[in-house]
Amino acid sequence: MHKLAEEGRYQAVLFDIRPPAEQTPGVQVVTGDVRDEDAVRAACQGCDVVFHVASFGMTGDEALDRQRVYQVNVQGTQNVLRACQAQGVGRLVYVSSYNAVFDGSHPIYGADEQSARVIDYTQTSCPYTATKAQAEQMVLGADRAQLQDASASPPRSEGCEIFEARLLRTCVIRPAGIYGPGEQRHTMRILRLKRLGIVRFTFGDPGSLVDFIHCDNLCQGMIKAAEGLSEEKNAIAGGQVYFMSDGSPVNNFKHWQGIVTGAGYSWPNLRLPFLLVYYAGAFMELACLAARLAGIPLTPLLSRTEVNKCGVTHYFKIDKARKELGYDPQSYDLVEIGAWYKEHGYGPAAESELQWSRLRLPRPLLLCLVVLVAVAVAIFCLF
Repeated sequence: MHKLAEEGRYQAVLFDIRPPAEQTPGVQVVTGDVRDEDAVRAACQGCDVVFHVASFGMTGDEALDRQRVYQVNVQGTQNVLRACQAQGVGRLVYVSSYNAVFDGSHPIYGADEQSARVIDYTQTSCPYTATKAQAEQMVLGADRAQLQDASASPPRSEGCEIFEARLLRTCVIRPAGIYGPGEQRHTMRILRLKRLGIVRFTFGDPGSLVDFIHCDNLCQGMIKAAEGLSEEKNAIAGGQVYFMSDGSPVNNFKHWQGIVTGAGYSWPNLRLPFLLVYYAGAFMELACLAARLAGIPLTPLLSRTEVNKCGVTHYFKIDKARKELGYDPQSYDLVEIGAWYKEHGYGPAAESELQWSRLRLPRPLLLCLVVLVAVAVAIFCLF
């Protein structure tokens, strides 16, 4: 929304379940839930383009709430599609995820949109992966859907681009892991855990590679995708899927090391085997599910999906987005990004705040504990 407002020729509407802490000039904020079809329809009134970025269940305890994951990611997408058709919105850009084509079962080395296989959402056990894959199919299936007569709708805001199409044109973009100043889902979570003294090891093959995308590159890609659905561009993006990233695969922990150290924290030297951490993640999921049944809200430190995302190689080509949309990702300094978080209060805590974090477990003891957890989970899975 900030980027759209900065352009000067757009009037942006932000529809979100949580209003932003700071108001951006030129952005109208509407508070609502994507599961509320009437609210979504009202928010889309008078709009020319809709960017559908709402999702739920990627990490933490959210991933354990299967019902809400489906409601937000699938039913919410249905509501957006219906709202676009009802309000005469000519363009819809759906922000999907690498999860739609990657379930962690095998590494992926530089696949493109044609060779990457979309996950069968009826077969995967990960609710987030299943719902993102299903939502993608819904959005692509709605390309060229007939729009309802929006002639009775109020006039569109002056200054907005008007694309009077009688068909809804849609496309899907699949971004890599998002980072950058202000990013909340991944970066703030990692820094909070580091501040508590919990992040004490890395894991997996140091040669594994994954993609990331800076939030500014993602914004650029979203705007380029919307332009690719326009009449001026002959709707070249209509019905298409695009991978988007910074274009430079990197080891997951090498990436976060720059941000974490830039925020003022030390980086752990202990590296654990991938399978050990994977089984520990499975144990945490089971423990948290059991706790939820008992009415105790617990968040797993790591889930199996997160372990796969961090430790299994998967990166994709962005040639199609470059060629068809003119997508041109820029490079950013990771240490500077970490410094931004430190300046905004996410640096190391004062000693008086975290007395308990002085506890230092010897590495052999820590390794033994992890091994015991992994063995317990393995026995549980076998019997």
